Amino acid sequence: HKSMIESMFNKKNRPFYKSCNLLFLNPIPEPLYQTFIQYHFQKEETVISNENIHSIYQWAEGQTYSIQLQCNLLYSKNLEITESSIADIQQDILDQDKPYFGYLYNMLTSQQQKVLKAIASNFENLPLLSSRFIQNHNLGSMSSVQGAIKSLLDKDLIELTSENYILTDVIFKNWLKSIP
Repeated sequence: HKSMIESMFNKKNRPFYKSCNLLFLNPIPEPLYQTFIQYHFQKEETVISNENIHSIYQWAEGQTYSIQLQCNLLYSKNLEITESSIADIQQDILDQDKPYFGYLYNMLTSQQQKVLKAIASNFENLPLLSSRFIQNHNLGSMSSVQGAIKSLLDKDLIELTSENYILTDVIFKNWLKSIP
């Protein structure tokens, strides 16, 4: 939980206040991942194309854990690596976490659910409080969206980046996009 870690080091009343410098890591660039992944698969005489790596990287949005999880499952299942086998392991990942994600989702109010799903499907990267975003996703009033955002931030389900609000867990984001 990013907010908990940040508060440990940035709030005066916490024991580790100013005891270190926070370091924020950007995703590893895709070309570096291509080289790394191909090297490890080739060691075991398995072929994985740049297009397959691109699919893995895009689904994971560059998040190391999600990339490595997909590659580990592909490797361990000893499958021929195709778009279909990648889609299958991605579905396996979603199915594995489905009970937990369902629990999280069902603990939210209907407005929080709508806002969370809207954030997950915000392909245009519209500002969440813009009238266009609110209208496109039928979210009601701006004040109800603001309240939902505050609650989702408090629950560490979303975070504010320099550009916009995003989901903190890309696997959860992919699960949200898969439900009606």
